Amino acid sequence: MNKCEPTPGKEGIILSSYILGDGQGDWAHLQKEAVELSKKFPERKITLIALAAERHRDKLKFKEIENVDYCLEYFGDGVHCAPMVDKSPFADHNSIIQSIKEASVWLSGPNAIHGIFDDLKTESLAKGLAINEYGFVGNFKNNEFLHTIRLGLGDGEIGIYTNKIKSDYQWDKVENNILKNKLFHTEHIQPSDVEAYLSEHAPFMCYVSNDENALRFIYRALFFGYHQCGKTKIDIIYPSKTDLSELKEGLKNIKKTFPIASITVNDELIEEEGINGFHLRIVHPGRLSKRDFKRIMYLSSSLVGCTGNSSIGLALSYGKIPYYEQLSQTEKTKKNLRQIAARTCGWDSPLVYLLEPVQRFMMINSEERNNLKNNSLIKDAEKLSEVIKDQYSLNGCLRGMVNGLICQNKYPHFANAINQIRDRFLSQNIDMMTAEEEICDEIRKIGLMKDLFSGD
Repeated sequence: MNKCEPTPGKEGIILSSYILGDGQGDWAHLQKEAVELSKKFPERKITLIALAAERHRDKLKFKEIENVDYCLEYFGDGVHCAPMVDKSPFADHNSIIQSIKEASVWLSGPNAIHGIFDDLKTESLAKGLAINEYGFVGNFKNNEFLHTIRLGLGDGEIGIYTNKIKSDYQWDKVENNILKNKLFHTEHIQPSDVEAYLSEHAPFMCYVSNDENALRFIYRALFFGYHQCGKTKIDIIYPSKTDLSELKEGLKNIKKTFPIASITVNDELIEEEGINGFHLRIVHPGRLSKRDFKRIMYLSSSLVGCTGNSSIGLALSYGKIPYYEQLSQTEKTKKNLRQIAARTCGWDSPLVYLLEPVQRFMMINSEERNNLKNNSLIKDAEKLSEVIKDQYSLNGCLRGMVNGLICQNKYPHFANAINQIRDRFLSQNIDMMTAEEEICDEIRKIGLMKDLFSGD
């Protein structure tokens, strides 16, 4: 029901999750939900309830949205699973409980908050959506909620978050002054500065969790930068959380594989061999804002280093080739992504080879080299991006599911009619087209069907 009118009413919408300590992906996920639902339901107050691991204290940034209220506290330091919370850390706990009881829908996950909301099973079973992260059914409260949602790219999964390309995704709009000074030698970038820089340099976004994975990516960026971008001046934008010591040591071995003229890490010269060969710069810009992160990923070269599902989703949104870490929580998403790429581009596509979820050697073997320099690689990535955004985007699907649940709770006769249509379809008494037509008729009866030709 994404393309239908929003169900009328003022009752609120609740989003809740524990934010694991393995990164800020869960926080980005919650805020993305808030953004998408605020677009669909501008008249409803959305309350985002987050309990975060202690290591996130003072690090989680709020996205200001007019109809969204934030309730954020910190508890424990769960990295792979949410802890049991016996006593609420929320000062306004009773007010939060009341908000959940009065809300029209409650979305819990990708990591349910354990303990302090366990007495609200009546609400969760009446209007709850338990959300499960990409490729996993890991929300321990699934059986306590009315519906279960599985995010991801496989069968029974409803898609991944995608991002639109914004008009301010330009180098002169980047806010990070460290990065601007490193790349352009000025904080006030002019079009001529960008043109001059890109005529000689190939910038690469490297968002990985440690120096070893960064080294793996750098080997591939050098090869890709030369063969696909025609550049020997390679800049790696690496917003690392490490002190870069392991990276500096590892970089000294690159000259055994590539002809190196110089290697610089944050203005520190690591290697200098002469003027012939690659000029490799590692640029650590410090913490990037969410908007800068998106800008830089979009503006950088086609090969990007990714960590988790959120950065993979960004890369796919912008037509990039994700070089990803081999993490257990992303393995299923990667396998499904490779299947989609094969159906889109063919099994012989170089993209399909590079998307294989295996840990490759630090050095690049001949097969990987051939695929990295294949002329169809970038075009295949752009083709895959269009398919993902068109057929596998979670954004609209989530808005439609929430609208449908609110509608069925508000109009019981509508819910009964939809259930009857579903039962007849499942028993093969009607086909898909007939079922869709009858559902549209029921939506018209309650006045929520938009004019499909109005351009909305």
